[in-house]
Amino acid sequence: MTDSKKPIEAQRAEAFERLESKIKILEDWAVSGIPFKLRDAHKQVDEKGKLVLEYFPTSISGLRLWNGTQNSEDVIKKYKIPTSQTSDKTWKAAPNTVRIRVEGNEEKLSLFIRLKETALIQSSNKEKTKIQKLEEKLEISETNRKGLANELIELRLANKFFEEELNTAENKIKGTQEVMTQQLEWKNNLLKQAENKAYELNIELNRLRRLLTENGIEWDFNDEINTVIDFPGNKDDD
Repeated sequence: MTDSKKPIEAQRAEAFERLESKIKILEDWAVSGIPFKLRDAHKQVDEKGKLVLEYFPTSISGLRLWNGTQNSEDVIKKYKIPTSQTSDKTWKAAPNTVRIRVEGNEEKLSLFIRLKETALIQSSNKEKTKIQKLEEKLEISETNRKGLANELIELRLANKFFEEELNTAENKIKGTQEVMTQQLEWKNNLLKQAENKAYELNIELNRLRRLLTENGIEWDFNDEINTVIDFPGNKDDD
């Protein structure tokens, strides 16, 4: 089945999966380092003597259009870079937590800034002492730690919101059930009262029939509109 023939929801889910894959790759590069461009297994340097890194996007549009065509085949295979671009519609429909991971907020640097900082450290071709390297790794680690802490706070707030929504919904359901139970009990009581009344009327009717029969009075209760009872004795002429 081609993409054009897949259900819209399936296509949308796949688009979000590809976007998530791209973001995870870049988050990993921001922490662990961006791959170096290699030639014959050696790191390449530019005309200024700086180490050359594999391509990485530095903007939203760059992230959307990134499909590995600007990267080496080995990097595409190793990191499984999605080969399809991301539409603007998919990006705009992405959850807020995903957008914050990329764009950042007041308390968190954007993914692009973190990538640029990592690239700046990596591209320097000067020999560094072990202490310098450890300090750089520590700085990168601290930046990402703050980002993860902010994400955790956002997830907790979102979870609290959903818990409150769930409690509200449960209370509404409970209230509705109580009202329905009360109405059912009320109607059951009315039904029982009607049944008891019918039973009492039936007893009274049978008693009346018995009295009429015992006194030789003819009766006919089939006519609900005009019941006629013939009493014994002489009848006056009209």
